[in-house]
This record gives sequence, C-alpha cells and structure tokens, in this order.
Amino acid sequence: MATEIHVEEVFAVPAHVLYEAFLDSHQMTRVGLGAPAEIMLYKWQFAGAFEYALSWNAQDPKVGGNFSWMNKGIEGEVTALTTNKEIQMKWRFAEWEAGVYSNVKITFDAEDCDTTRVIIEQSGIPLTDKFQNGNCDVRVREGWRQHIIDRFEKVLGYPRQK
Repeated sequence: MATEIHVEEVFAVPAHVLYEAFLDSHQMTRVGLGAPAEIMLYKWQFAGAFEYALSWNAQDPKVGGNFSWMNKGIEGEVTALTTNKEIQMKWRFAEWEAGVYSNVKITFDAEDCDTTRVIIEQSGIPLTDKFQNGNCDVRVREGWRQHIIDRFEKVLGYPRQK
C-alpha cells in the first residue's frame, strides 16, 4: 500500500523561472544547502568545498536523465518534461527499500505573466521506510514545504504571492 501528497504554492514569478530553477543543479544546490549565492561563493574558496558543493545536487535535465538532491538523500529519474509547464519524475528517499520509487508531477500553472501556481503531486509513497519508520508521506510533504518551497523564497528570492 502507498500514499500520496499534494502541495501548492503561488509565486510572484513567471513560470519559466521556476521551471528552470527546478532543473538547474546550481540553483537546487543553493536550495538544498539553504545558502544564498554570496555564502556559497565564500564557502567555495576553502579547499574541497567546491567539490562538495557541486556534488550536493546533480541532475541531467532531460527525459531519462538521473538526478540526486540533498547529497544523494533523494534520487530519481526525469520521466517527462513539458517546457515551462510540467516536470515528472521517479523519486525516492535513500531510506526507502531498494527499488521503491514514487511518482512526482510538478505543474507550473501560469496565472498571468508574473504569477505562477506550483502544484506538486506525489503518489506511490511507501507507508514505511527500510527501517520500518512510518509517516513517509508526512516527511515527504514537510520536505517539499521546508526544503524546497520555503527556500525558493528565502534563498532564491522568489516571492510567494501574499
């Protein structure tokens, strides 16, 4: 048995900006680390930090391309792309049983030229991870909110519509 989640947020940003950010390794690294560009550049000046920051998030933004976020805590494959409108992925936490993937659909609904509703739908989330910890759906939902949506505003500077 599996569960699903739904997360929605409206940003005062054009759809193409949000779509491109989700597919850009550098932007997702900034989001994952919760660090503005200035802090990231400062960290990169230390020995080894550059390689660490680059490996934090890797993605091949094409259908069939693999990705890993949060230092390989999340991994998967891009299954469909509709430019500036939708991203679909096979997605999994590293703590899930081997071979268990959920399906993610991220929709970018342009409400006007400068406002976009981002809708994240994820299905096939297992009830427990490989350590028998429950509430995987809660962890997934909170992860999207705290580590992606909130940081798109705080780190990338993309304001939510009030």
